[in-house]
Amino acid sequence: MEYLVGAGLGLAVGAFATVVGFDRGRAFYPVVLVVIASYYDLFAVLGGSMPALGIETLGLVAFAAVAVLGFRTNLWWVVAALAAHGIQDLFHASLVDNPGVPPWWPAFCMTFDLAAAAWLAARLIRGRRVSSPGHGVFAAALAAGALFGTSASAAPPASVAQADGHAVAYQVQGQGRPVLVLISGLGDGMASFRDVAPDLAAHATVILYDRAGYGGSGAPAGPRDAAAVARELEALLAASGVPGPYILAGHSIGGLYAEYFAAHHPDAVAGLILEESRPAGFTARCRAAGLSMCVATPAMMTFAPKGAQAEVAALEATVAQVDALAPATGKPVLVLSRAPGPKPFDSLWTQAQSDLAARYPGALHRTAPAGGHYVHRDQRAWFVGEVTAFLATVR
Repeated sequence: MEYLVGAGLGLAVGAFATVVGFDRGRAFYPVVLVVIASYYDLFAVLGGSMPALGIETLGLVAFAAVAVLGFRTNLWWVVAALAAHGIQDLFHASLVDNPGVPPWWPAFCMTFDLAAAAWLAARLIRGRRVSSPGHGVFAAALAAGALFGTSASAAPPASVAQADGHAVAYQVQGQGRPVLVLISGLGDGMASFRDVAPDLAAHATVILYDRAGYGGSGAPAGPRDAAAVARELEALLAASGVPGPYILAGHSIGGLYAEYFAAHHPDAVAGLILEESRPAGFTARCRAAGLSMCVATPAMMTFAPKGAQAEVAALEATVAQVDALAPATGKPVLVLSRAPGPKPFDSLWTQAQSDLAARYPGALHRTAPAGGHYVHRDQRAWFVGEVTAFLATVR
């Protein structure tokens, strides 16, 4: 669907600009190029990742420079840059670990870019343009609005429950046993799992939700430590009407929340899936190793969702709460981690994932063949296969 929408919108914007005469101005497509390139910076801010923001800004500067070159000299430069950005979209996830990028965005943006490049190329070949600036900037703003409207479009309709004093948006997909609860990472709502949830729902009932301060859920009130997240989840599961026991699948910080919930509600939890889960002691180990960027700071989360800001502020409390618990025993556990990387941080993270699996005797530890922190995005088919195989073993 993302491919069709992207291609359709790219052609529709081009056709509209041609019909009304907006693209007679040289500024139209160069500004569209800059707008398109800026979205990855926006996603880096939303994801609260300063390293990603730095890398994405370098890309934005490069594409903006080509846009200026095309505007001043030859618009074929813009055709090439739009096509190049589309190719970059295809490989973006393997180049930059940007947690704010919606799962569907690269496919959508790639086809939009290529469609826009093709339309502009056709216009140049036919020679039907003039050199006056015209209404290019205004029309580019129109294209930006169309892109933003698509990127901000809501996920499929969600139900709303009252949990721990606020509204919580959630979805239930599939039916029957087992029941899989997906807990997203820092800065992410349930949209993070949107691409894999339907595949998993073919094998289980899947519950996904927005924690307080994310997506369609209400604003957080009070500290957002593991205890608060557990209270929210307990109330949500009761309100959903889907009986347990549940298999909790937590990504990143969501793994900490899953561990805490399982330890406090052993009868309600049938198993754990920890995807790139942040081990309770990782921050201390990272700092002891003299590494930087061991933990997100409140300053880094300035533009992140309110829920993410509150969770970062309470991260020390969350870590202490999980670290103080005896892990849930006698339950199947699956640890999924990314492929090892070349940097010291990567080596420490890889070892921490092995130690996390060792925390749960008998746990299965599987390492993705490639990709980064978002295994369920970068290695979607592999992730679904490992999870569904694990679900089949849980009774």
